Amino acid sequence: MVFNGRSLDTFESSVTMLSGGIPVHRHLDCISGRCFFLDGENRETLYSCTLALDEAVENINICLGDILAVADLENTQEKFVMELNSDIGIPAIFRKTYPFGHYVFCWRRENMIYVNDPDGFPMLSYPIEDFPMMPQVIIKIRQEVRVNKEMILRALKKFISMHKGVALTEPPSRLFMQYAVRNYVCQTNKIVECLREYMEVPETTDKEFTRLFGEMLAVSPCFVDQMNRIDRDIYCLLGELLCTWI
Repeated sequence: MVFNGRSLDTFESSVTMLSGGIPVHRHLDCISGRCFFLDGENRETLYSCTLALDEAVENINICLGDILAVADLENTQEKFVMELNSDIGIPAIFRKTYPFGHYVFCWRRENMIYVNDPDGFPMLSYPIEDFPMMPQVIIKIRQEVRVNKEMILRALKKFISMHKGVALTEPPSRLFMQYAVRNYVCQTNKIVECLREYMEVPETTDKEFTRLFGEMLAVSPCFVDQMNRIDRDIYCLLGELLCTWI
């Protein structure tokens, strides 16, 4: 097994482990739509991904061919990826403050689940009783990937048009917000990186993205109106870029 990590959101890393250490696609979070659907309304879940797992997998399959599927843990005996929505004792302090986007690569042997966590903790074992909700998991159904550039750009254009923006009225705690904003910048920058690969991004626009991301990281929790404004500016730039593609 090839171990991959670490980042605040571990969806891409865990799916890479599911694929034997070979990245399914360099911009998996982006083409899945997960980078675009970040909660901008609720202080308890600020900038966490709101896109359902089955929708993310469907978006990936549209762009890359049918390579992944969603199954129920209860009926799965294969290797799989799952999201941890609750603490099962994995020793990562920041997960206790900001638990969102925590995906792990696992396999099941009888009544045990072996967890390989991109946060840096491979081969942790837990009884299946520690996962009482029997969550949905991702399994690999085909190895061959067929990248469709046109479908990817169409998908990005659709995701940008669906962005709801930030409408936060009350800031979260300072520590929580540090992780939330970091996740926003990391995930949104993945959109920019994907666009750089599939279309020409003017140098002036590139520098403006860098400036706006820096502004977002520097915002005080007391000034949520600034966060709202910066998010609007970022998505305005993204929309302008995609409008140049027909």
